[in-house]
Amino acid sequence: METRFDVIMPLDLAQDMQDLVDETGHPRGEIFRRAMALYKKAIQTRSAGGNVILRDADGTLREVVGLGV
Repeated sequence: METRFDVIMPLDLAQDMQDLVDETGHPRGEIFRRAMALYKKAIQTRSAGGNVILRDADGTLREVVGLGV
């Protein structure tokens, strides 16, 4: 089952969405779904006491903070 809802976002966020559409070729709905899945996993990881880490191409590690948990 699916549900539909409208999202009102600031222009800069709308531009970020369009940039992702252009870069990936995915429709906005798919980008939104993937973003939600990634956010859900990050929240679950933090809630379980884990850390969310990003690794840049040069190997630099950065912890994602401020997820609201």
